[in-house]
Amino acid sequence: MQWLRLYHELLYDRKIVKIARTEQQPKSTVLGAWIGILILASESPERGHLLLTEGVPLDKDEIGDALDLHGSDLEYLLNAFINCRMLHTDGNCLIVTNWDKRQFKSDDSGERVKRYRAKQRNVSVTLHSNDHVTAPEAEAEADTETDTDKDKDEEGAPAPIAIYCDTVGQWPSPTNQEIIADRLGQTVDKAALEKAFNIWVVDRQYAATNYSGILDYYENIKANAKWHPDTKPSANGSHKETGTERAARLMKELANE
Repeated sequence: MQWLRLYHELLYDRKIVKIARTEQQPKSTVLGAWIGILILASESPERGHLLLTEGVPLDKDEIGDALDLHGSDLEYLLNAFINCRMLHTDGNCLIVTNWDKRQFKSDDSGERVKRYRAKQRNVSVTLHSNDHVTAPEAEAEADTETDTDKDKDEEGAPAPIAIYCDTVGQWPSPTNQEIIADRLGQTVDKAALEKAFNIWVVDRQYAATNYSGILDYYENIKANAKWHPDTKPSANGSHKETGTERAARLMKELANE
């Protein structure tokens, strides 16, 4: 991961203000130190943990070098972050509290791609193994798989929603699930959805929670596998303007008035 989520509210966070007042430090110093810690936690082998390498915590000198803070200044700030429950410890390792609530696993496209490729390998192995199965055995196995898939659909979300959530790595609200299912239809083009997600989140670095934008891209790619938002609309008008593009166009028109 080369980036992390940073929220506007951080500038006004009461804990940051309290630490600055208590430690008699400029707010900018406390804010800068905290952002530096978030960056260290983000680039760690285990995100959220301040690690040098797998299983080896960063020591205070290494943290101080990264933040350009040393001695009592560093010690007081780290203790203040711990006292305000912004950090906690596990042995000698400092951990950012509530990391997973603020930084989403779905942001890490690498993990999602690994799961996708593993799934594809499993499918390939299954297909090759079935080459040697006799017709009656293959038919019985197909019946079993169909029953299993049906049970999964009845127990959990409808198949299109399950495919969407597996691709983006998170579950929308029930209301949004209905909207997404309606736009996806009964048959989901997994390759188009995967490509749409990659362009929206990985290339553009837009929020993975913006299902409308992802589905705008999906519908364009499904209609034209070569579609890309950077490609100019063709003469036949096959490109469908996305919500993001529409907002940008309206802002430009307003500016020109």
